[in-house]
This record gives sequence, structure tokens and C-alpha cells, in this order.
Amino acid sequence: EGKAVAQRFCDDPRVLGVIGHVNSGVSIGASNVYGACRLGMITAMSSSPGVTDRGLDNVFRLTNRDDNKGPAIASHLYRVLGKRRALVVDDQTTYGKGLAELFAQAFVRNGGEVVKRLTVTVGQKDFQPTVAEFPPSFDVLFFAGIAEAAPLLKEMRVRGLQQRFACGDGCWD
Repeated sequence: EGKAVAQRFCDDPRVLGVIGHVNSGVSIGASNVYGACRLGMITAMSSSPGVTDRGLDNVFRLTNRDDNKGPAIASHLYRVLGKRRALVVDDQTTYGKGLAELFAQAFVRNGGEVVKRLTVTVGQKDFQPTVAEFPPSFDVLFFAGIAEAAPLLKEMRVRGLQQRFACGDGCWD
């Protein structure tokens, strides 16, 4: 849909530029269309390095990049909060997969261990099966995704799991 909307913007001579999109995957696809028609795009939210690392001179971002944020969160959890065993969960989106991988790599580089990686699905409502897959010993859960963060955390707490819950700037509720 993002590419189709981008093409409609390109085809409309009244559109002078675009402020958007929210998701990295949509921004990357749409920015290719904008690049072809020379329409400027500014995203306030899309944090994947791929949004701006492709050399398109019409694409700009206002937010922090995942390759800064994932390692920074990993470093803080390990060095400042003393977390050593991370469970990493992502929502299988471009944002989630990328941020999860960058976090996991940095957590290990800092000296920590990623004890398990799990995925959830965008729109998922029931997190009992996911939480049932958690390993018996971890001290932080890093979630890379958006709207599933709060219900996942709620299910953890309902089951009595009090480990630290961390996520990037995309967590919404």
C-alpha cells in the first residue's frame, strides 16, 4: 500500500513533498518511488539504517537509527543494570527483525548471552503460548516491535515473571 500511495503522491502535481512514513519497511519501499519522481520525503519515525543508507538524496530522517539504538540499549542493560542473560523477541517486521539483531549482536559483544530468540506476529492477541516458550533463566527481555509490547509484558507479569522488560522507541500502547 505504501508504494501505491507514494505513486499517487508522485502523480499529483500539488504534492511538493512527503512527511512520513512511520514504518521502516513502508518508508524504504515508498522512498524508491519518491526517488524515481524526485519527490522529497522526511520520516520522523523510520529507524532502519536502510532508509537513508541507500544513497537517495531526497530522503531524510529525524529519528535515531536502529544501529545506534540497539547497541546503546544493550550496553546500558549490560554495563549499567548488570543484565547478563537476554531473551530477545521480535515482531517479524523490518523494524523488529533489524533492531533485534542489532541488539543481540551488541549484547553478546558486551559479554552477555542471548539465551533464546522468539518471534510474535503483528496483531497477535494471545501471548500465553509465547511466554510458555520462555527459558527458565533470563534477567532481561528485549522486545523489538511495536504494539505487541504491552500485552506481552502484561502476560509476563500475570505469570509472575518480574524480569526487566526493555524495548526500542517503537513500543506503543
